[in-house]
Amino acid sequence: MFQFQYECPNCRLVSEPYATRGRAERRGQKHRDELHDGMHPIGEAILQPEFRAPQGKEWQAVAIAAALILIALIASHL
Repeated sequence: MFQFQYECPNCRLVSEPYATRGRAERRGQKHRDELHDGMHPIGEAILQPEFRAPQGKEWQAVAIAAALILIALIASHL
């Protein structure tokens, strides 16, 4: 799952991670309202990590999901 974070370069702040971009944006708005009188600091951003391949036991979940999809496709054509 992607995690989004609000970053304020003026305050050198990076928020806790959020599951959705919208939640990170709301956190940014709250920060702006409380500390910057609603103004947008230059360089503020919503950070989103780059895609990464599954690691360790995550591969097992990917393999199980792929196998279930394959079984469902085969069963639907029988």
